[in-house]
Amino acid sequence: MNIKNLALPKEIDARIDTDKNRIEIHYHGEGSGKFIAYYPLENMQVYVYEIDGARFPDSRDLGLRMNLSKRYLRILMCRRGRGEFTEKGISLNMSGGEFSIKIGTEDENHFDFTAESLLGVEIVLQVDEAVHESVLFKMLKASMRGIGIYKEDFQVNQWYFSSYIEESEKAIDRLIENCTKGADSEIILINAAEIAYCLGKDYHDKGSKERKYPTNSQKVIAEDMHRQLTENYSERNTAAMFAEKYSLSDTTVKNYFKNVYGYGFKEYQIKIRMEKAAELLETTDKKQVEIAMSVGYATQAKFISAFKNYYRMTPSEYRRLKKLGKILEP
Repeated sequence: MNIKNLALPKEIDARIDTDKNRIEIHYHGEGSGKFIAYYPLENMQVYVYEIDGARFPDSRDLGLRMNLSKRYLRILMCRRGRGEFTEKGISLNMSGGEFSIKIGTEDENHFDFTAESLLGVEIVLQVDEAVHESVLFKMLKASMRGIGIYKEDFQVNQWYFSSYIEESEKAIDRLIENCTKGADSEIILINAAEIAYCLGKDYHDKGSKERKYPTNSQKVIAEDMHRQLTENYSERNTAAMFAEKYSLSDTTVKNYFKNVYGYGFKEYQIKIRMEKAAELLETTDKKQVEIAMSVGYATQAKFISAFKNYYRMTPSEYRRLKKLGKILEP
């Protein structure tokens, strides 16, 4: 992959480091986000996606995806939120804590990120065309073999989904941190090998599972839940209410919501209420009791407790620090 002469769209702010074979892109189109691409080997690519918004361009559209031929291994990991992509007209998605593996001979998938937020990693290795036989490459190849690249249970051009556990999570976080800090490509290669090893262990320890994807009707229900949650923050929307509306169980509607949006129903409700409260604290002079009621809390005390648990400071502290120009994140 030659990164020296890329022609990128005008809404793309790109920082290209040819010494590290690294590209960092900040996108400000419909939705926004950051995309980091590394090419540590001639036939390998490592991507980190950090997206906030409804849509983000596919790496192929940006001219960043290497052309794949013959056999390749693709690993996708969702660290937070939810990422969706399509392949041959079939919609596939992953939520935080899940990973997918594919041994392929044709590259037809197109990524279409639909979550409000996503932090994810992608590693692709074109195994039959790899020419680097360095120590690092041999280590990577051995790790990939541990995932099952030569196992009969991996059928060509099929996706396999599973969830990762603590060691893999730490390895993924290390790669994300190093990619964000602009580490050398050799470090990224080592991180990729570590992830491959950890995921391979997760796969063999837990067994692979092909996950069922939400039907159109399930998506409609989840989207209706999302609409009602975000239309009026003061309304009391419960899973039981939606369960009764659709003649389903509480657990079923919660599962629909999480599979589509990547957050638990209650977790998401707290998230949007706290973010709305923070916005009101920053942009209005409303009293805390007014803000509490506008985001669905019956008492100021309950609101303060929830806000402090989410932002690790009281609403008063948040408002004061914002006025001082501090950047705050939950």
